[in-house]
Amino acid sequence: MKFTAAIFAVGALAAVRRQAGGLSENIQAITTATNSVTTALEAYTGDIQQALAVNGATGEVLTAIQAAQTTVDGTQAIDGDTALSLVGPIGDLNTAVESSISALIEKQPVFSANGLTEAVLTSLRTQQEASTALTDAIVSKLPEGLQDAGRQASQAAADALARGIAAYEGGATGGDDDNATASATTAAATGSVTTQAAMPTMAAGNNTTATSSMPMQYTGAAAHQVVGLGALAMGALVAAL
Repeated sequence: MKFTAAIFAVGALAAVRRQAGGLSENIQAITTATNSVTTALEAYTGDIQQALAVNGATGEVLTAIQAAQTTVDGTQAIDGDTALSLVGPIGDLNTAVESSISALIEKQPVFSANGLTEAVLTSLRTQQEASTALTDAIVSKLPEGLQDAGRQASQAAADALARGIAAYEGGATGGDDDNATASATTAAATGSVTTQAAMPTMAAGNNTTATSSMPMQYTGAAAHQVVGLGALAMGALVAAL
């Protein structure tokens, strides 16, 4: 009986470590996707195809976050040794997010000139909500004594996202208003009608257990992702008209 219990315990521990190993790979995938966003942002000069490339790359980040969320949801607990193995990947992700947000802030005048400030804000808020939910989920699986450290480990990325949101909130008027006026004038002259999706407001570091960007308790992710990224794509198309 004791022998059977020991085998069960070893098997359970191995399963936990396999799941956590998958989480490390998930985090690395988020980092890779984030780096792709940075590359797309650096290439963005206002062209619609470039804006759509940014949109697509951002979608990959949200997909990677959702995969990580699924892994965490299927993990019973993350032990101390496994938590230590996540420190490196999380550090790399922090660096990637900081670089991506810096590139995004640098392109703020270009996005604004094309009437995309609100669309970018929506996408950022979606990613912030998703990232917060994922962080909360990971921290909840850590030993109690490591939970504060676990939360601090991802703080740099959270701060970067907040910085990006603040930068675009500060530029939410001006260029976008001008573009909106121009679009309205064009529509009146040509008889065309442009439908703009309503932009939801999402907490940047305060999630509601649903997510989609970095898009995390991932229950509302799909809907949020469609709104956030769809708004950016739609905005790019409208700006090009």
